[in-house]
Amino acid sequence: MIFFFRISGKGIAASEGVINLQSHTFEGKKIYKLGGDWLLYPSRFLDPETETPFPGPGLIQEVPGTWDDRSDPRGFATYRLKVQLPDECGPLALLMPSLSTAYSLYIDGVQLGSNGKASTTRSGAVSQYKYEVIPLGKNCGETNILIHVSNFDYAKGGMWTAPLLGPQKAVTGYFRNRIFTETLIAGGVMLVGIILLTLFIVRREFLSYANLGIFCLIMGIRTLIVGEIPLTFFYPDFNWSLMIRLEYLSMSVGFIFINAYFYNIYSRFYKRGIFAVLNSLAGLFSIFILLAPVYIFTGQVLVVQLIMVAGIINVFYLFAKSSHEMKEENTILIAGITLLLLMVILDILISHNKLMFLPFKINTSYGLIILILSNSFILIRQAARITMQLQRLTNNLEELVRKRTGELETANLKLSEQAVTDLLTGVSNRHKFANVMKTEEARFKRTGSHYAALYLDLDNFKYINDTFGHPAGDLILKHFGQILKAIVRESDYLFRLGGDEFFILMTGIPTIEEGITLAARILEETAKWMGFREELEEFLGYPVNIPKRKSLSLSIGISSTGTPGIDSLHTLPSRADKALLRAKAEGKNRYAVYTEEDEEDA
Repeated sequence: MIFFFRISGKGIAASEGVINLQSHTFEGKKIYKLGGDWLLYPSRFLDPETETPFPGPGLIQEVPGTWDDRSDPRGFATYRLKVQLPDECGPLALLMPSLSTAYSLYIDGVQLGSNGKASTTRSGAVSQYKYEVIPLGKNCGETNILIHVSNFDYAKGGMWTAPLLGPQKAVTGYFRNRIFTETLIAGGVMLVGIILLTLFIVRREFLSYANLGIFCLIMGIRTLIVGEIPLTFFYPDFNWSLMIRLEYLSMSVGFIFINAYFYNIYSRFYKRGIFAVLNSLAGLFSIFILLAPVYIFTGQVLVVQLIMVAGIINVFYLFAKSSHEMKEENTILIAGITLLLLMVILDILISHNKLMFLPFKINTSYGLIILILSNSFILIRQAARITMQLQRLTNNLEELVRKRTGELETANLKLSEQAVTDLLTGVSNRHKFANVMKTEEARFKRTGSHYAALYLDLDNFKYINDTFGHPAGDLILKHFGQILKAIVRESDYLFRLGGDEFFILMTGIPTIEEGITLAARILEETAKWMGFREELEEFLGYPVNIPKRKSLSLSIGISSTGTPGIDSLHTLPSRADKALLRAKAEGKNRYAVYTEEDEEDA
């Protein structure tokens, strides 16, 4: 998302508690960052109505930054800045960030805003994080900003983000656009996660879909509680402690699922021991976050950041190991993982009071979002078995989600077709058989249509399988399936029920004679197929000697709805199977029609 707001900071930083903006305009959408050297008064709440600080001058404190090197992170202090504005400036406003961890804002001695409850005691302080636009009116000329800040709950205290000053409309518009952008990104990422989890439900063997889907949901939640914190914009009183725990858990738990995703993708290259160590460390840190006080675990953020860096370095190692087999996937992933590594390193430096005065925001979530989107593209390509050209992220996230939804629907359709087809022979499988019998049963009861059923079983197939191996048996089954597909009409159904058993359901048959005709033709065409011996020898690479009594043949059992006592289509397979048993008992290589005697024999 691109918004036409210019934020100025470089070159106009505050010096010794004074920032001079007299030569700058306050028109249009130009906003100024009030960063630089503020005055800091540790362990004091100065009287807002007193123009001269007492006792003595304050310490120089860089904003954005923390007061950790000045005093104990847990405590309270006063920040002060004198802003020199032009005489004509129009209505102004401040965008106050979420200071650590509560503040009261005073402009020229008048309290105009607060976040939580700043206090000089732990019992009196209430921590809260939220951004807030504070109108200042036409506060032109010289303006004194005084902020009481207290922190008793977090490992770092102070103003780690600089306030923004500008025309009221510009500041308000900038803040709303930032909230809109981050909310839209969070919603889009979570929608991708839901789509991936739905695809996993359809195809349970694709565990990588579930891992990346859960990771997307976690990162979507994280996007709502970092940056300008959209969550507190919609729910200002959201529990502060819970939000902090969610923010830190999103890093450690999110790492567990993204690490598991890479383990699935690079299963042949990812060492199990490394995977177990990284996820165990992230899991232990997650438990630590749940059990420890906020002040304790927020001071150990470097631990999870180093785990993330170790995980990213390991992914680069996997790229190198798999480059000869997964070149295309690695090319896509390496851009996202490189950007993520850069953002994690910058985030670590900022969290330790380095690079605090950057002219742009650093948010590891954005790197994670890019990584999510690049991985989503790869999964869609693999699932759909199609070739597509990856495109760069566009300004319109809604359009990106719409395109991805269409691609997933195509992938889902292809996966559904594979789910009802026997991969070896290319005919319908047992799952399709159950669905067809259910549908045709309803039609049979509704219209009284006639049906015939043929149950087919290859004679002595077990001998072929046991003697020459399953690959040889698969070769025979594949060719036998081709024979059946060439004979069976398009209006009839052909299934492989398992092993060497096949089933044919004939529709629109007035008598059993046409079932007999089809069985005779199948036996005739099967008998003509004498080349399987030559094909076996070519496949195995040595001569094949099969005793005559073990020669391959075919037995068929036939049943029909024309037989008395048929009140359900579901009885046809069992009756055809009984007729098949009689055909085998009578010498094999023949067909038999179901009679009531077959029921008595059974």
